[in-house]
Amino acid sequence: MNTIKLLYYKVINHPILRHKQIFWALKLSIISLLLYSIYRRLIAKGDIVELSKEFIANLGFPNLFFGIGVLLLIPVVILLETNIWQTVIEKVEPGVSFKKVLKSVIVGFSLYVFSPNGVAKTLAPLMVIKTKSKSNLLAAISVSEIAKQVVVFAVGSFLGAFILQQFFDFDKNTLTLLTIGGFILAAFYVLFYFNVSYVVVLCRRIKFLKPIVKHILVLEQFDNKELLKPLLYSFVRYFFTLFQYYLLLRYFGIEVPFIIAIAAVATMYAIRTVFFLPPSLSIFFRTELAIMFWGVYSENMVGIIAIEVTLWLINVVIPALVGAIYISRTNLRETLLLQVNKAKNNK
Repeated sequence: MNTIKLLYYKVINHPILRHKQIFWALKLSIISLLLYSIYRRLIAKGDIVELSKEFIANLGFPNLFFGIGVLLLIPVVILLETNIWQTVIEKVEPGVSFKKVLKSVIVGFSLYVFSPNGVAKTLAPLMVIKTKSKSNLLAAISVSEIAKQVVVFAVGSFLGAFILQQFFDFDKNTLTLLTIGGFILAAFYVLFYFNVSYVVVLCRRIKFLKPIVKHILVLEQFDNKELLKPLLYSFVRYFFTLFQYYLLLRYFGIEVPFIIAIAAVATMYAIRTVFFLPPSLSIFFRTELAIMFWGVYSENMVGIIAIEVTLWLINVVIPALVGAIYISRTNLRETLLLQVNKAKNNK
């Protein structure tokens, strides 16, 4: 492990990292990956014209009100996401400004677009927020991501059995097993979240994991009250994303009872989160899943696909493009050198 540490310090102190061109190349790589991912998913497949026609065809009353509602919820969802991140980041960097956390969230969307299941999004605060312990910052952000996953899995698992009964023909025994399984799964995720500090305990007991303990000590600092706050923010944010999806169903003329629609979307979100897919397959999987559910209520396959693409555009792509502007203006060199100096002082 000491050899790995020595190698790490040699890498981060290498003279080549003093050159601005390296960081410009990094920025260019991130922005290029972002733009290529958008192009590949939206334009290269050639269905953008058909989807645009479907969107314009529904651009009238009363559908317009549903569309306006969807747009109004965009900043609400982003601000709630910022609140979730701020509640955990403050454990590592007390007094961090809301503006910096918001910038981190926006930059996170840029990283989300080209990474499997958006996992790279959690790296965004490392690019924006200066802190003495970037590893603990990353661990704190993981708490907020777990909170969101807990909500998605718990609600999706709980409502999944109900939805499967509505959309698919299961016998009573199978349905009972699915219901019990849903309750057990939901309970497991909630229990894991409120006992996240045991991750540190586990790492202390496993020899080859001991070196990472000092990098995740922040996990021990969260009590149940502090864990409840990001969880509640996550639940509110989650409800607004479900409602946003329902409004788009109405906009594209797909009539689904409100309760069934909300439960079905919750189940879809839970299923989507389980599969760790590369960016090139995620949109395809999401649209196929949507067709499987909403095809029961409508034969408008283009409209169903348009819902998924529209959500991706307004909730991910637009913030991601703003994030690309932030990335181009961010002094990554300064952020990295701060970490290098701290590393030197701690040796």
